[in-house]
Amino acid sequence: VSGKAQRMGDFIYAPQSLESLSELQQWRCARSHQVPKALGEKSITAVEAHRVSATMCAEHDMPYVRKFFTTVEAPLVELKATDCKGAVPADQRIAVVFSGRSAPGCHDLLCGLVDALRSSPGSKVLGVVGGTAGLFEKQTVELTPELLKAYAGTGGLELLGRTVGRLYTEQELESARKACDELGLTGLVLVGGTRTNTDTAYVAEHFKRKGSKVSVIGVPCGIEGKMVNEFVEAALGFDSACKAVAQLVGNTAIDGSSARKYYYFMRLMDGASTGGRASSSHLALEVALQTKPNMLLLTEELDDRRMSLRELVKDVADRVVSRAADGSNFGLVLVAEGLLTAIPEFRSLITELEAIAMPCPLADVLPQLTKWSRALFQSLPDFIQQQLLLERQS
Repeated sequence: VSGKAQRMGDFIYAPQSLESLSELQQWRCARSHQVPKALGEKSITAVEAHRVSATMCAEHDMPYVRKFFTTVEAPLVELKATDCKGAVPADQRIAVVFSGRSAPGCHDLLCGLVDALRSSPGSKVLGVVGGTAGLFEKQTVELTPELLKAYAGTGGLELLGRTVGRLYTEQELESARKACDELGLTGLVLVGGTRTNTDTAYVAEHFKRKGSKVSVIGVPCGIEGKMVNEFVEAALGFDSACKAVAQLVGNTAIDGSSARKYYYFMRLMDGASTGGRASSSHLALEVALQTKPNMLLLTEELDDRRMSLRELVKDVADRVVSRAADGSNFGLVLVAEGLLTAIPEFRSLITELEAIAMPCPLADVLPQLTKWSRALFQSLPDFIQQQLLLERQS
């Protein structure tokens, strides 16, 4: 541990030193990243911002969106490399909050921000320890190049930690504004997924309404890859997660083709398991494109085809039979984790179970289910029934 560990709320802030890491970890930290030439200068003056066309959403949604966000048609900002070295804003105080789920690249985000702010005289980057709860309590540490040396190229949110709290209610938004004012911030960076960036929009709107001068920035982050649109090419962490999972899938496929007597069914994390309400199979699809499995079961495809469990099982069985006819009694099937929610009968069962406080004994659950859902539940193996009766984490 570099320096003395200290408790901050429910978190223990205990930064590591570079010397405490293994040789492999030190090598990883020392690697140089491939970045555009302008960003390689690590200077604010190497890029300039241009206002371009206004943001917009579907025309029929505009009246509804305007009820909540007055800045919905604010102009897009485009960053371009420049040789004209203009004036550099000085004395900036930027705070970074991790409020989303763990993903690769978050520590590198801190490193890049600190490196860029070194070109701004008197500027500081503050790390908020403990996510949104830490922001309310103003639990901050100054981030320096020396401190971040041991975290460059590392995954997770180990340095600052995070919480699952949100910034949504009027009280929470006002608490965030007061904390930013008391910390003397000029900028607030919120790092997370779809819910975090939705909160970022509410925070920015609240700050504007209250006359705060703090700039609010949301950084899309998440391994499920749900935040992809014409403005966001990829979320932070998605590419690294896909490559890491693809390596495991590829190794398993090679093992199966070597033994030539096993079928591997590999379940891959998706949007539902990382906090989203709707399942998304972006990670499973990208991994499949890299590894070429024998079969890929996508949540979106099953939902679009309205397939029943019987039809799904028949599809898998037919693929096994067709491969066996060719003498290939082995294979690899990738399954998106939220697949069950796309099957109509299971979707109804899960919806009914969500209305029941869990954990709950089986004898108390069955009378609360409809006839069809009860029959489906009782047809499942005992170990699956028990899993469905556990307390849900999110």
